[in-house]
Amino acid sequence: MSCSRSYLRIFFGLTLLVLLGVAIFCRIMNPYAIYTGPELDGINKLKPEFRRHVRMAKAWAVYEQQPQSISIGSSRIEYGIDPNHPAWAGEAVYNLGVSSANMYEALRYFQHAQAIQPLDKVVLGLDLYMFNALVKPQNDFSEPRLCANPDGSINENHSALEKLSTLFSIDALEASMGTLKTQDPNEVSRTLYLSNGQVDGAHRQMTILKDNGGCHNAFEQVVRYYMKNGLGGSRDFSFSDNTGYSPFDDFETLLETAHRNNVNLKIIISPFHAYYTEVINHLGLWPLFEEWKRRLVNINETVGEKFGRPPFEIWDFGGYNSITTETVPSENHPKEVMRWYLEPSHYSSNTGDLILDRIFEYDAAGRNLPADFGVVLTPESIEEALAFIRNAAANYRASHAEIGKILQGETP
Repeated sequence: MSCSRSYLRIFFGLTLLVLLGVAIFCRIMNPYAIYTGPELDGINKLKPEFRRHVRMAKAWAVYEQQPQSISIGSSRIEYGIDPNHPAWAGEAVYNLGVSSANMYEALRYFQHAQAIQPLDKVVLGLDLYMFNALVKPQNDFSEPRLCANPDGSINENHSALEKLSTLFSIDALEASMGTLKTQDPNEVSRTLYLSNGQVDGAHRQMTILKDNGGCHNAFEQVVRYYMKNGLGGSRDFSFSDNTGYSPFDDFETLLETAHRNNVNLKIIISPFHAYYTEVINHLGLWPLFEEWKRRLVNINETVGEKFGRPPFEIWDFGGYNSITTETVPSENHPKEVMRWYLEPSHYSSNTGDLILDRIFEYDAAGRNLPADFGVVLTPESIEEALAFIRNAAANYRASHAEIGKILQGETP
């Protein structure tokens, strides 16, 4: 009997040591960039596994880092808005943009961050497809992991059990081993995240040159993808579903929360490249595109009046301006990189820096901020702004016949 007990003690002791060793290894490797700690070249600095669990990872990263300010929205925010830009005035900032996020997810992650730490500055990036009520949150979105309930109250049932799974699960062990094995940027596919939540734009640019055959091919591939699949992966588009739900309700709730908590909210309409804006037109969504902007302005005005405050600024960086019409390299120059764009759907940190310069009125030495990049939309200016974009679109199409051929599926 005593011998059996000794074996059991040894067995459970060894099991405990193994579990402890796994936990320590996963904590050191920190594959999802959840925990603070040293990032060592060749060991754990690169986080190739982050992308597969981005919604979980970013929720817990905010919980751990407790930023004073955040940027939220879709992958456009992930790629373009730099938490280290000096306009944030030295605050702890996290890029909480989430790939393919809709308006509901943007609201929920805003509420989550606000529940953890009262926020100072928030940059909210908006895209048309985020307001497609027919596109629901991604499968890896989870309500229980967020610190706030949908009504904004504190989630009393929020538990750290899921966070513990990043130390003790088989999946976490595999991710940690994968992190250790993949510390060469050349081996990391497509998307690589930095510890502040932003996508590493230099790495993405490298993969475009290596895997896509250069910017020219990447632009064609992205345009044809959206022409086939629609915006946000759906060719059907509606501002409301059959239950009466509308993403504009989530937008309104976010504005109300920001006013109520004295958040310095800056709203931006993403600066897609003109090629992408042409896709919106070719899919027959232009009337909805304009109506979307009108409704954003009206809701913003109404909520401001409700709180007796000026409405938040809505900055439109899209359309056809000196940044969004950047020349796409020809197929004869596959190694040529673009300054403002990675491909038509995602702008670079260079563009994001201009955005932050504009909305925070930051004067960056040696950086030229184009006068035509960024216009504030108000009830008084919206129709003139829409008419200007309409005219600019016609001029762009007339001088860029190649985009028409790509939209039709032809080779320019």
